[in-house]
Amino acid sequence: MKTVAICQVCGERIATVEIDRLTYPLSGAMFESVDPAHQVPSPFDSGQEWETFRCPYGRTHRPMFKDNEILTPAGLIVIPKNDSPPFLAEAPTENGREVICDRSFTFSEEEAARQVRKEYYGETEVRAGEQENNQSVEEEKEEIEQVAEPQKRRRKRVKE
Repeated sequence: MKTVAICQVCGERIATVEIDRLTYPLSGAMFESVDPAHQVPSPFDSGQEWETFRCPYGRTHRPMFKDNEILTPAGLIVIPKNDSPPFLAEAPTENGREVICDRSFTFSEEEAARQVRKEYYGETEVRAGEQENNQSVEEEKEEIEQVAEPQKRRRKRVKE
């Protein structure tokens, strides 16, 4: 049975899925165009895995909170991790932060962004904020304070 997959963040219709073909782990090949008659492309590359999925509307967020759940108009399709067949569960009306599963990713948002850029745009360069030798915010603040401290002392002497 085919159904429409809905982004859990923005609520847009993003793909069609054949429930009987869904298996864990999810791959991009399991998702088809939401509107093939108008030549809308499939939302994900066939080789993509859940961690690199991005909603086709903005490509800034993952369309699914968990790696084995897909939101549909009828509820959540849950794909068991033990090779059991997928089943339909009631979708929560509102999601709490614990549902987002934000600490379960095997690699960082920067790595996911880097992979998306590589796969979709062919870019391989390192961008600002992704270098391995970046200073932490605390280190940068300390450095700024070290530079600013002598200037503060000079101003204080001038005022006296």
